[in-house]
Amino acid sequence: QYLYSNSGYYLLAAIVENILEEKFSKIMDTYIFKPLDMKNSGIYSNQQLINRIANGYKIAVNGGYINQPFINMNVFNAAGNVYSTTSDMYKWEQALYSNTLLSKESRMKLFNPENHYGWSTELLKINGYKKEVSTVTYNGLIEGYSSMITRFVDEKSSVVILSNNGMNYFAKRKLTNDIAAILYDLPNQIEKTPLSFALNKALYEGVLEEEISNYSLNKNLYSTNVDLINEIGQQLFWSGNTNKAIIIFELNAFIFKDSPTAIYQLAEAYKENNELKKAIPYYKKAFKHDPSNKYIKKILSEFKD
Repeated sequence: QYLYSNSGYYLLAAIVENILEEKFSKIMDTYIFKPLDMKNSGIYSNQQLINRIANGYKIAVNGGYINQPFINMNVFNAAGNVYSTTSDMYKWEQALYSNTLLSKESRMKLFNPENHYGWSTELLKINGYKKEVSTVTYNGLIEGYSSMITRFVDEKSSVVILSNNGMNYFAKRKLTNDIAAILYDLPNQIEKTPLSFALNKALYEGVLEEEISNYSLNKNLYSTNVDLINEIGQQLFWSGNTNKAIIIFELNAFIFKDSPTAIYQLAEAYKENNELKKAIPYYKKAFKHDPSNKYIKKILSEFKD
């Protein structure tokens, strides 16, 4: 069976180190970074100085950004301590079309959608493009950092996104599609201001309440996406900015009254903030959408007025 986990990758590195009798960082240098001339890539260690390394940031309570708290990257090993650049990642990605790193048989196995080696292999419909295109995607996230690589295999093109403020999955996906539209020479789609973009900007400038008020008065000027707005709330929650996270979740549940995602996330936010009485009505709504959810059923059975 397929059970993806960071621990699995940590164990994988330990196996490789045991077989080759070298440290994982040395192995990566020998077999990947040096052969592909990836001069700005390596295995991050807290002990070394790396020129121009990007700091991770999170949204501050009163606007702007603050540094992400220290994370001991030494404990991750193969589970997520590679540093790189978009140009180096492109070199690595292009090498996967040849036998430089992997044999043809290994590549077929790696990108077979039935094998689930962490990659998402699918047909994707680009904005405004009638034909579905073959893509292979990998998404990553850690406190203060976020990444996504999407390979457009028929054209041997790729979009690499590296972010140092925890950019969410749906925002990366939308940005990838917008860039891909340019790659495929599709006409520019003029759309309304995405509310998620406006909320992000307002959080940075410390004017969230004003922006929400502006939206309520001028809804026709904005486009809304339940997942994009939800991810902003999650990012705030992970940053410890609970009160503003709840404001975002409440707004999302108000806009998308029948969305299981918005309803459930608001319930979870209230619960995590020790506001169970506020959470229960939303858990009940979420349970109507998903009556087989054992987690929600347990919460409702334990709650007593």
